[in-house]
Amino acid sequence: MTQQPCKLMVVGLPESESELRTALESAEFELSLLETSEQALAHINTHDVDLAIIDTSLPNPVQLCQAIGEATEIPIVLLLTSEDLKDLDTLVEAPIDRFFIKPLVSIEVLANLQAVLRRIVWQKQALDVLDENDVYQSEEIYCCYHTC
Repeated sequence: MTQQPCKLMVVGLPESESELRTALESAEFELSLLETSEQALAHINTHDVDLAIIDTSLPNPVQLCQAIGEATEIPIVLLLTSEDLKDLDTLVEAPIDRFFIKPLVSIEVLANLQAVLRRIVWQKQALDVLDENDVYQSEEIYCCYHTC
């Protein structure tokens, strides 16, 4: 049985980041390359997405992160410039799982994306076990189950 490729939604990735795009493709991720926030929001409503990668070259990228966070539970990775760090207060409030500062190191990004995706798989497996057993042996597990 072969494993399905992870589906990544990549939004606003500039042409200058072609090395990252090539690395993602060669890692056999299934990419949906979108240019606007509107396309991204429409895409998550009509397609299965495992992870979103958003570039801050988009207008209002934090608002897009918030909209995705409200609509789904998919992890969000933000690609920043050092200039974006000046607005750290806003970034901290956004539902971002990881961020990377440009210039990007493709191998670092790939390793972190795989770590985020592994964590999501483990969480889903743990929730499936809880659903199958439908037994909560402690209040701590119950609380953890309902906040994921």
